[in-house]
Amino acid sequence: MQEQMAIASRIISLLGFPIINNMNYEGDDVLGMISRLSEANNMNCVIVSADHDMYQLITDYTWILDSRVDDIIDIDKMYYNTGLYPNQWVDYKMLLGDQSDNVQGIPNIGKKGATSLLTQYGSLDEVYNHIDELSPAYQAGLLDAKPRLDLLRTLMTIVTDYTKRAKTDTSHKILAEQFKEHTINRVYEAVGGKYGRR
Repeated sequence: MQEQMAIASRIISLLGFPIINNMNYEGDDVLGMISRLSEANNMNCVIVSADHDMYQLITDYTWILDSRVDDIIDIDKMYYNTGLYPNQWVDYKMLLGDQSDNVQGIPNIGKKGATSLLTQYGSLDEVYNHIDELSPAYQAGLLDAKPRLDLLRTLMTIVTDYTKRAKTDTSHKILAEQFKEHTINRVYEAVGGKYGRR
């Protein structure tokens, strides 16, 4: 798999698409970095993903193209779909946890409960500030999770502060040679026929 990824990365780079990666970060974090780098350069950013974790990245300049439903999710569409805003999404994920990553959220609070709490109080900090107003089950879950809140926030927050970019090589001749070397025949005929033959 590692060898295949290296080949794919090389070909994608030769096609003119920049490849940005860092072994210290997950793919979500790299997308977060790209989105904020785009905004800093007055560019819009569209992230193609079906992962709802990306919702926290939505701004006036960054949108999500949900690849499952082929729909653009901006701030208004996100609120229409979820009842929440991007700046509430990390708190929402903290309340729920993430089963796919084996991260336990806050006990006794499901999706409807999490949405209701954030709609009423605005943020998880304010939920804790009004904990005496909540049901005994909610209070118990929130108090149980309180020692883990900093860790939960770190796990649920996408990194956005890294802005290094990779260099790219868009030489069509090298591209054709790469396709030929790795026996990607049909694409080689299309690309190599124009650029790769002498």
